[in-house]
Amino acid sequence: MTKFLTINEAADLSGKAEITIRRLIRTIVKDDKSDQRCMVQPDVKEVAKLKKSKKPFAWKIAEELVKEKYMSDGTKKTNAADAAIIETLRNQLKVKDKQIDSLTDIVQELNERVREGNILMGSLQQHLALPEPEKGKTVQACAEQSRSAEAVKKKAAQKKMTPKPAQKKGFFAKMFG
Repeated sequence: MTKFLTINEAADLSGKAEITIRRLIRTIVKDDKSDQRCMVQPDVKEVAKLKKSKKPFAWKIAEELVKEKYMSDGTKKTNAADAAIIETLRNQLKVKDKQIDSLTDIVQELNERVREGNILMGSLQQHLALPEPEKGKTVQACAEQSRSAEAVKKKAAQKKMTPKPAQKKGFFAKMFG
């Protein structure tokens, strides 16, 4: 019993494109008296009947013919080589997955360190922050108060710098001094 495949199934089996399978079928169907015509369905009578009734139909091709035409020893060797390559690529994917997992862990740890640093910086800013102005005072009032404090300091500094007038020396200071 011959197993018939759709064009899509034959393409998957052979590793060829669907158009290649269609070309093969077309060449076989052209010659109705060909030896291989029995390996393509529907047969000549059915095709004529379906075309006459304008019904659509799908071509099917024998699995044996597909294997004979496209599954040579070279294809089998290629499939074995492909399997080895696929296995190697799978192993590489496993290694890459492990690397990605370890890098993800490192990134998470670094994010945690950055978060801790931000918390420390926030607490340091709170400790070093200027005191809030007293209630009811505006920013301008605070600025004026600080300017008046600076003026008082300047006056005090000027008083210290001005020389004192010399005192008159007394009799004893002149004699012994």
